[in-house]
Amino acid sequence: MAQKMDKRWFKRRLDAIAADMGGKQIMSARQQPEADAKPQQCFANVDRKVAREGGLKVFGWTPHWRRVEAIPGPGYLFLTHHAVWVSRDGLVVDVTPYPDAKHAPLSLNPDYSPVIIDMDAVPNGSVSLPLRFIALDENNSELIAYVAELNAKEAEHHAAALAAAASA
Repeated sequence: MAQKMDKRWFKRRLDAIAADMGGKQIMSARQQPEADAKPQQCFANVDRKVAREGGLKVFGWTPHWRRVEAIPGPGYLFLTHHAVWVSRDGLVVDVTPYPDAKHAPLSLNPDYSPVIIDMDAVPNGSVSLPLRFIALDENNSELIAYVAELNAKEAEHHAAALAAAASA
């Protein structure tokens, strides 16, 4: 990304987003993929880790930052439904690998990524919850419209995934 990230600004935005989600807690998850973990399989990856070592599976959301080259400004965040492992000692670990850096969560500290903890964010069977897109400039009507379109498309995609799962 060509634009330099202001980590303090992003931290304030994440705090505001977590507050808007009902006062959810933000925790830092250490990026430590397991050898048998597969990309985009966080729920199964964490289940295997819990089965091997105990601890807890914790649901939440990982923030990802994107810019739209055609729209000036800070871009948008999208929140991905995710699961992390919490050790018996309370260490929060993201055991899922991100082999392609462009798909990795926003990282505000080396080797750590923020996770918005949300124990109500339980998958619907095998279907994760829909992505949430959030404009980072509430005064940019073009960006707001773009993000609204992304949310509408995601709602359609999620409804189709639920229907497919129900008919399987």
